[in-house]
Amino acid sequence: MRAILLGVLAVFPAWSFDASTGTVTLLDLHDRFVSATTDRERAQILDQISVSTPSSLADVSSIYDLFMRYRNPYVFSAALKSLSLTRPGGRLGASFVDDMKDADPLAVFFGIKGSLILRYPPALPVIEGIANRRFAYPDPVKAVVPTDKNQWWVQYEALVALAEWQGMKAWPLLMKKTREAPRVARIMARYFWRDSFRLFSGWTTSWFASRRRIAAEGFSGYVPCRELRETWPGLLKLFRSPRIPKSVQASIAVKIGGCATDAELPPFEKEYRLSKDPVQRLLDADILFSARRPAVVPFLEDYAKTNPDPDQRAAAVSELAELVSPKKFMELLQWVSANDHDPDNRQAAARELRALAVAASLQPRQARQDSEDLIPVFVP
Repeated sequence: MRAILLGVLAVFPAWSFDASTGTVTLLDLHDRFVSATTDRERAQILDQISVSTPSSLADVSSIYDLFMRYRNPYVFSAALKSLSLTRPGGRLGASFVDDMKDADPLAVFFGIKGSLILRYPPALPVIEGIANRRFAYPDPVKAVVPTDKNQWWVQYEALVALAEWQGMKAWPLLMKKTREAPRVARIMARYFWRDSFRLFSGWTTSWFASRRRIAAEGFSGYVPCRELRETWPGLLKLFRSPRIPKSVQASIAVKIGGCATDAELPPFEKEYRLSKDPVQRLLDADILFSARRPAVVPFLEDYAKTNPDPDQRAAAVSELAELVSPKKFMELLQWVSANDHDPDNRQAAARELRALAVAASLQPRQARQDSEDLIPVFVP
């Protein structure tokens, strides 16, 4: 159906311009992207697509065509952002159900996303059917064939959709699926943090290796700060427990750093400086690195110049690139290029300085945003 519609619309390119409003439609942006000849032009068009609302089957078909044809993360991101703006209406819901019946995993993924956005009732049993399949592999990295890897991610996305759509009704299925694919625990943590925290806290020290692995996956996933703060005392206690695995402590450290207030960060820096335990020092440093706020700039600056590990010094420089002004960052690079004890660090700083010197203007670097880590990376 989509292929037929795109073929018809391609014969009448004038239809892509809405004369009544003077706006450019998604079909027009689609055609411009297809004919674009430079990366800069394509990037600008993708920016437009990402904020454009699909209002018809033709619009949805346009972003679907880009999604299926180009198969790269930049196009995926723009298409999915546009898709997320879709409003209920017309035959859109039925078209997403058709996508989920396609043989190509990418089409199925697109259909799941669209159906979830619209909450189209006939789509729910189709999504449940996909989610209930047995995972062919415990983790996508185990799949050698790209199609198998993509199929894995499609089933994972079906479980994400059920968690968001059905709430706790999806919990039993998610629990069941963690035994086949422990990464599903990340979905449980994202959507049902309180219940997941109680469960995974006990499983971190379970006699059963399978439970420990599920708990580790759950703690490694994304959780919004507003939900994480609801279990804050228990999370801090678990972080300090000598019984839990260091890998779980490291995952918790990232969460604490990302959600702690400025007033809560100094004790971790104090402990870092007083502790003689290199593992504990590294965990406290993980918290401060993960904060990504001006409050930790003095710590990172000192870390970048004095830490004995060259890789850790380089990591601090990388974090500071997102937290300080371009002028201050250039001053840091100049210091590193002249004074760092590691030749690789000096050379890397010098290369970055040259790159900044040829830039037309220095723009403040945007800090990284925490990701929900639920969007898969499909492979062609």
